[in-house]
Amino acid sequence: MYLKRFSAGMLRHSKALTGLAARAGGVALGFIVTVIIGRWYGPAANGQYALVTQTAMFLSVMAVGGLDLAVTREFSRGVASGVPVQRQSLILVYLQAFLIAAAISSALFVAGNSLLDGLGRQAIPEAALVTLVAILMARTFTRIAAAVLRSQRSYIFAQVVEVILIPALTLLVLAAGIARTLPEILWVTAGAGLTAALIGAATSFGKTSSDQNAVRIPMKTLWATALPLWGVAISLNFAEWFGLATAGATTGLYGAGLYRVASQVSSGLGIVTLGLFGTFVAQMSEAHHSNDRRRIAQLAGAATRLSAVIIIPFAAALAAAAAPLLSLVGAEFVAARPLLLVLIIGQVVYAATGPSGLVLAITGHARINLAITITTTLTMIGLAPLAASEFGVIGIATTLSALLVVRNIVSLYAVRHLEGIMVLTGRYTARH
Repeated sequence: MYLKRFSAGMLRHSKALTGLAARAGGVALGFIVTVIIGRWYGPAANGQYALVTQTAMFLSVMAVGGLDLAVTREFSRGVASGVPVQRQSLILVYLQAFLIAAAISSALFVAGNSLLDGLGRQAIPEAALVTLVAILMARTFTRIAAAVLRSQRSYIFAQVVEVILIPALTLLVLAAGIARTLPEILWVTAGAGLTAALIGAATSFGKTSSDQNAVRIPMKTLWATALPLWGVAISLNFAEWFGLATAGATTGLYGAGLYRVASQVSSGLGIVTLGLFGTFVAQMSEAHHSNDRRRIAQLAGAATRLSAVIIIPFAAALAAAAAPLLSLVGAEFVAARPLLLVLIIGQVVYAATGPSGLVLAITGHARINLAITITTTLTMIGLAPLAASEFGVIGIATTLSALLVVRNIVSLYAVRHLEGIMVLTGRYTARH
């Protein structure tokens, strides 16, 4: 009986699991790129590559902010009503994201040397600023395209565009022996990102319609949802970038390289969790538009249970294989094992407490979600450098993991108090 119910549950969430498998594949491909760089050039080179690419990814989040989640939420009206979204709405979204990314890029070219000095200019390639901007643009458009695809229930291809194409194309070029130096690998990463962006954008347009009867998404409505989420998105991604930057500033590029590899391995858990939660976001958004709080609770509970079932054994296996896994990148990377174990524990607890922050945002409490996130981010900014000076990179990892868990637990209680939604159990109690 139990096996029958388990099989039925797996079948019911087959789309989420398939999308999850695609995201896990992207994580594995990205790790292979890290292995290649680590074996060819060592920890310092991994630190260099990570600082450039992670800075670009963080800036792309500043360009997109909460716009991607807002697009997933608002564009899902088309699916809910059975009518495609108006193409003009999508064009306006891309245009606004491009203008913001262009403004950030302009600021980078004005103050780029100062930025690169802070990241370790003496060791970072001269052309890094140009490739950084190219990766920023590519990531901006892949995020928007994936959001549109998720809103139209193309969950798997959304994951392909967002997390698989870039490392896959990069690996193809590396396998062909075309790129051998670090600057060349950065250029390949930028080119792969721009290719993925074009494919994603072209596909997303196919999901919309130019018909006058198509669903029009007012930009005012979109930004009303996006602006509160903007701070949340920036704060969440700032933590990952800030951890890497702090490691580089306090321990040098070698320490940043170790931190990057450990965080990348552990982020496989986080990316899988967020990918799984992201798959349920579109469904919860549809339930929100139908004013079905009970359905939102059920979906949140399903997301929590599914993430726990997948992440806990995955994390246990990852912890057991930590040393040999790190040694694949290079013998010197085994020193990052304690750091990796701390990050794994944080990701497991985060997955087990469910998509609380996302439920808060979807149910109209994005400002509260933002306040929680900003509070924990400011705490991180104050504590992480102190922890780094006392305990090194493991102090940074412990601080970031603890605050990640605290933020999710606070969100858990907030959504229960405000909406009567128990994220852990999937139950709903009506508020009077």
